[in-house]
Amino acid sequence: MVLAFLLNCIQNHVFRNPQGCTIHVEKSIALMDKGKIFEEGTKNDEDRIIDMPGWYMEEMKQYRKKWLKQKMLVMDKWEGADKEYIFHSGYGQPFYYTYPTEKWEQFCKKHNIRYISLHKLRHTSVTILIEKGAPMKAIQERAGHKQAQTTNDIYGHVTKKLSREVANMLDSLNPQKASK
Repeated sequence: MVLAFLLNCIQNHVFRNPQGCTIHVEKSIALMDKGKIFEEGTKNDEDRIIDMPGWYMEEMKQYRKKWLKQKMLVMDKWEGADKEYIFHSGYGQPFYYTYPTEKWEQFCKKHNIRYISLHKLRHTSVTILIEKGAPMKAIQERAGHKQAQTTNDIYGHVTKKLSREVANMLDSLNPQKASK
């Protein structure tokens, strides 16, 4: 889905309205065949607006400046028509759907980072939000799950950190400490 992100989906919300730090998710790229792009709706066919942190949106503003400069440099060779794919080949066409995974693996090897698939990074981000106490409903919407039950089924496990925090909360109920 990340390959289908368009700068104008961000622009409509942020570049014109600095208070609207959101990304509009409306499509995914299912696959590409011989240069033809197959875009489709999201997994559950519902657009969603995802709130993003201000620092991220500032980075996207800076990226858009570089993106526009790159588009101007290639001029006649631009193949993206009116699409503004965030991740593209340099000439406006989105990357082949396996490309981000390949580049991520190369990055991890180069920087001696343990490889975790991009999909597992999604799980990691949701787990971090749970550990930070984000409401499950907000996590469900951010993850794009139609039902809260889906989010609970996938992420309902308790991390060791949360398990320890719950045990620490119960320490206050220790009858030995209460009687002193």
